[in-house]
Amino acid sequence: MTLGCSEQDGPGNALASPPPPEPSVEYSLLPHLDSRSLYLKSDVALVLDEAEGTVLYEKKTHERRPIASLAKLMTAMVTLDAGLSEDEVITITRKDRDRLRGSRSKLSYGTKLTRSDLLKIALAGSENRAALALGRTYPGGKEAFVAAMNEKAKRLGMNDSVFRDPAG
Repeated sequence: MTLGCSEQDGPGNALASPPPPEPSVEYSLLPHLDSRSLYLKSDVALVLDEAEGTVLYEKKTHERRPIASLAKLMTAMVTLDAGLSEDEVITITRKDRDRLRGSRSKLSYGTKLTRSDLLKIALAGSENRAALALGRTYPGGKEAFVAAMNEKAKRLGMNDSVFRDPAG
């Protein structure tokens, strides 16, 4: 199988893919895959065969990168520090709508998830609605949660950081 376009497709063909990246040492592919025929928009990628425990493809996996959302990490730390039940079921409500950024969510109103699942979704999926639900259900509500975030930041020496909501 070849990905990309052939020379006969020409630049005006709507089906033509962007040119593949130049092969380099940052790409590690199985011998039967040709990195020149693989086009990814992602700056970093990792594809694993879990059954075999082998890396099928990697791109810049060892390069240091900034964290995606410091607010979501702080949300997780404050939630865990509170010692709240991870098994408690929390319902996503309209109060969990992201009014600051207007971001979309894959979590529908009425969705019921455990606090543990909301933590994982907030971190792994960078899901604002999950983070906001965690803040809303914190003892004292969102205001107490944000105060705890800012207090935690000070204790960690993050003197230039100010949090305004659990989602960042």
